[in-house]
Amino acid sequence: MARVLILAPGGVSADVQSDIDGDRKSRVEYSELARTLIAAGHRAEVLDYESVDSDRRPLIALARRFLGRPFALALLAYLRRHECDAYFTSGETAVVPLAVLLKLCRNRPGHVGLAYEMSKPKTRFFFRWLRIHRQTDMTFVYCGAQRDYAINALRIPADRVTLVFGHVDARFYRPLGGPPPAPNSLCSAGIAKRDYATLVLALTGVPEAKLTAVPAGHPLSLNRRAIPNLPIPPNVNFPDYEPGGLRDLYASAAIVCVALNEGMSAAGVTTLLEAMAMAKPVIVTRSTGLADYLRDGETGLYVAPGDVEGWKQAIRRLLNDAPLRERIGANARRWIEQNSTLEMWAGAIVRALVAAAARRQAPRSSAQDASRPSRML
Repeated sequence: MARVLILAPGGVSADVQSDIDGDRKSRVEYSELARTLIAAGHRAEVLDYESVDSDRRPLIALARRFLGRPFALALLAYLRRHECDAYFTSGETAVVPLAVLLKLCRNRPGHVGLAYEMSKPKTRFFFRWLRIHRQTDMTFVYCGAQRDYAINALRIPADRVTLVFGHVDARFYRPLGGPPPAPNSLCSAGIAKRDYATLVLALTGVPEAKLTAVPAGHPLSLNRRAIPNLPIPPNVNFPDYEPGGLRDLYASAAIVCVALNEGMSAAGVTTLLEAMAMAKPVIVTRSTGLADYLRDGETGLYVAPGDVEGWKQAIRRLLNDAPLRERIGANARRWIEQNSTLEMWAGAIVRALVAAAARRQAPRSSAQDASRPSRML
């Protein structure tokens, strides 16, 4: 049996379960990981910012005040190192501080991390020069470009960094049935590394298409800041975002657009996978970070970065070909079911955690055996 502490930067609300049970929200990845561990006979506990805020120890309070909640969360987990066999950390704000603290341990617990963008300068420093991968048994990444960078530029051993597909709750994000949306209805969502300017320019040249774009989590003033000094055509709408409303947004559209700036990270993968899970045909910028997720013409359509004319052609192609929209959408849903469900993601993480815990438990067991007096037979 492995004892696992799961670090969740942010919060895991206890009252969200009723919304999940009522099919109003998707499952929470940290909670699903804990449930998967427990179902396999292990112990699991989620530590989040609420855990930090409720801890009364002066050291945690000082860390929270002067170094921020992410470091305080890592410190809280470190102080409980004797209670666990392995940690799971998600995102550099959790992976990096815990790995740095674990440098203080001689016999540390196992550590499995999920890194989003190891090529960022700040993250690169910790992995390249502080060699914190030595305090991480396995680092998962969401795209092959990040894995190649980790191996070739950061010199992390190939057996300690691996690709796992991004995940989606395919029970929640699914084809909902009902009347089909208007074939000229498009939608887009997300803010990270998005290229709304190119998408809006393309829609100016396709007036018959209607786009609803929601840079999720940002108010309207920030939505428009993503496309400064660019007039918004009448067929493009940036409404206020309503939390939890993305499934309805996808359902209302015949086509989902994910316009991105070129990059090595898997920015845009959440929107992409949610739309694919709902059997929507997706048009996406061909970025290095998303090269693992689409087969052009089969599970979606690619457009070159910044290619306004390419976006126009791709939009018109899907607008005018209902069988193609249906085929690509069905293929996309099938790909999700075979490669990228939340259950598959949790399973891969659990296997790595159990292996990391076993490697760390073995030296302890050997040390305990050596300390016991031998008996003559």
